[in-house]
Amino acid sequence: MKRLWVILVSLLLSLSCYAYQSVTKEQIRSANVRVVSHPKLVEGLTFVNGYTYNVGSAYGISEIQRMEAQSLVHNGFRDVVVHVEILDAGIVGYKATTVRVSIYK
Repeated sequence: MKRLWVILVSLLLSLSCYAYQSVTKEQIRSANVRVVSHPKLVEGLTFVNGYTYNVGSAYGISEIQRMEAQSLVHNGFRDVVVHVEILDAGIVGYKATTVRVSIYK
């Protein structure tokens, strides 16, 4: 059952990524959405929003960061810094990866 859940989550994420494929790197740059992985880079900024979710274990940090930037631009965010943190690394085919996303201005 757990494995089925991981496959379903991975499929849903893949479909959602397909929807955001139309967001280009240039659009991300022009929206001034920066994605960082080190917490020191958001010190002194104002926290806006945050959330935690599970993603398929086959995705690495760079893919997750790209998907987050595309999602935020697609949803109208501008001039933000996004901190993406892996809370619990998954195991391919068995366990999803837990990701925390924090948005700062």
